[in-house]
Amino acid sequence: MPINKSGSRCTINLLKPPATVFSATSRLPCPEYHHKTVKNPTTGAVQEIVTIESQGASPFEIALNISSYSYAALNPPIVDPESLPLVLHSKSANDHHPQAARINRSQSARLHHARAATIRPSPYARILHPPQSDAIPPPSSPYDDNDYVFQVFLDGILVGTGEQDIYGSETKYASKVASNDYSTFRSLQFAPVNLVDPDDEGRAGTSRDKICEDEEVIKSLGTIRIDVTRCILTDQGRREGGNAPPIETTNQMKFSERSKKAFVSTTAGLNEESISPYPRPEKLWGVEKQDPHPFLQFIFNYKPRSVLEDEGTVPKTTRPPEPPLPSRNVEPKVDVDEIIVVKKPKFEGKKKNPKSSGSRIKIDSDSEETEHQKVPKYESKPRRAKTENYRKAATDNKRSRSTSKVNKPGPKSDFLDLTGADDE
Repeated sequence: MPINKSGSRCTINLLKPPATVFSATSRLPCPEYHHKTVKNPTTGAVQEIVTIESQGASPFEIALNISSYSYAALNPPIVDPESLPLVLHSKSANDHHPQAARINRSQSARLHHARAATIRPSPYARILHPPQSDAIPPPSSPYDDNDYVFQVFLDGILVGTGEQDIYGSETKYASKVASNDYSTFRSLQFAPVNLVDPDDEGRAGTSRDKICEDEEVIKSLGTIRIDVTRCILTDQGRREGGNAPPIETTNQMKFSERSKKAFVSTTAGLNEESISPYPRPEKLWGVEKQDPHPFLQFIFNYKPRSVLEDEGTVPKTTRPPEPPLPSRNVEPKVDVDEIIVVKKPKFEGKKKNPKSSGSRIKIDSDSEETEHQKVPKYESKPRRAKTENYRKAATDNKRSRSTSKVNKPGPKSDFLDLTGADDE
């Protein structure tokens, strides 16, 4: 939320868990829409109103920065024209006339009032201020410092308070609500709304059922409000105090489906109690006096994204178009769900003989004779031609063999010559 003219501001941050045990929790400010500043006609409080997007289930924190002179800046002192010294008026011929004197006084008052916003008023002027409280005096200048107390309302339920003295103008981060003795705490958290059927809704018995039927709570669903009130703080030391009963927030309640306001789909509340690892503060502030009404209110109207899209607050989420396929020879991406696989049955019968292409098989070695034997029958014609060539070659060999056979001597006789005669 932008800084208003009082120098104060407030934002809602979503808390993301740390990635490692050594890293810190990250803060993500909620986007804000439709900011406006109005004034409550009943209490006179300045209201800073903004719309934010709610999360289904996420812890959050409130970052609050209140200037010590915020009240004086939003409620500048008013000067009583009757109390201005007469020396401030210029004398004229008509000063002796009572009516003319009244006109001169009013003109001087308007001049002084116009300068009162930029400079300190005259110490002789009487300060007027709308009576908000008889206990705390009005500011004497637009730069007066004050103590403040702020209250946090989640869906119309007061969950906790905090204090700020005149020296504590730094930003405060509120993400937990501690018990009175600071032994336990509960974190601020968005959560889905619990809707029930009207026929099954409980009608009596528990206080939770009564709160869920409270029209004020139902009307306040979807709002986070921080009220800032001027006060006077006093040191309470380390006074011990008993713990109050735990607060039931809207994230722990059930709402009827008949309520149109309950369709926000998200609530803002507190999670379960946890043991506090932090020690009790050494100094505690107590409110001694305070104004009856807050002078400043920060109101956050949180809504789910679907509602913001329907209202036209944010653009609707659209799926980005797929990038065009590159010009390279890349197989197109096909959705697996659209593929229909048909398994083609296998046939064990004889394969069809393809047409003879006139190809010939050449055998270059004895090892290739096996391949020659495996040639199908449709290769018989070229094999016959090849065989004729072999036969012709074989005939030539036979002729040469017969010729050589005539020239060769005959085989030796198997009988031995025992007569001892010579071969001659």
